[in-house]
Amino acid sequence: MVVDYSGEDIKLADYRGKPAILAFYPPNWSPVCGNQMVLYLNEVLLFEEHHAQLLGISVDGRWGHRAFADDHNLNFPLMSGFEPKGEVAKKYGVYDPQAGYCERGSMPRGSFGGVASLHQASIRELMAFYLH
Repeated sequence: MVVDYSGEDIKLADYRGKPAILAFYPPNWSPVCGNQMVLYLNEVLLFEEHHAQLLGISVDGRWGHRAFADDHNLNFPLMSGFEPKGEVAKKYGVYDPQAGYCERGSMPRGSFGGVASLHQASIRELMAFYLH
């Protein structure tokens, strides 16, 4: 279970049967993260056309996510894998225990609930996953 920036508990199982894109990223204010999330923001309508929900995940707490989302005008959920730290990222193999945060990685979850392991998938690769 993870928490979104509004404090709502979210279970990835809630998205079973629905396509979703799990976008793991390092800390909110690291130099490239803002760019990565803004790139996703530019493609949210394309994801929505294919009924895919974009979910940003990092180990930052929900208050940091809230400020980050507000600052970048993000309109998709940012989820906190803060407590226990990195639990969700560990399950998907993108947690770096030495650094203490998620590695960058984007993974589509099909409507079947499984994950196609496309570590660092491009937006084009993500869309190809849903179009096939």
